[in-house]
Amino acid sequence: MKDEFTPPSRWAVAVPAHPGWVARYDRIRDADGATWPVTLPLVGWAPDGTALVLDKDQSLVPAKDRVLGVPERYDRVVFKGIEVEEREFGVVPGQGWTLRDDANGIDYPVIAFQCERHETKPVCVVSTNPARLYTPAAWREMKLVPPND
Repeated sequence: MKDEFTPPSRWAVAVPAHPGWVARYDRIRDADGATWPVTLPLVGWAPDGTALVLDKDQSLVPAKDRVLGVPERYDRVVFKGIEVEEREFGVVPGQGWTLRDDANGIDYPVIAFQCERHETKPVCVVSTNPARLYTPAAWREMKLVPPND
């Protein structure tokens, strides 16, 4: 059995990409303009600042040059750009906080705060058998009450 030789990529990662960085593409069908979004995670950044993704053969390529296998139903792929996706970064204990819905006379115990890139949301218990967690859709209109208040 022969060992297969894989030539090294001309691209090298100088700085690994932080989780959440992605390259966005649109697959477009010209006949009717139908578009399907595609997202690929960035692997890292080249020394010159080029964003890198993995190609179908697992080699590093610039995100703007990545060729997505275009099935017959798509005519072309358009590179849309690089961005950071909204991601959950952590959870902090609720420690006695309550979310008060004065309109309906309900207090929701906050068991945790979900910390995201742009905001922090309360996570509440809404039933106990079985326990169900959620963030009320209208939580911004409710009052966040500190412990012992």
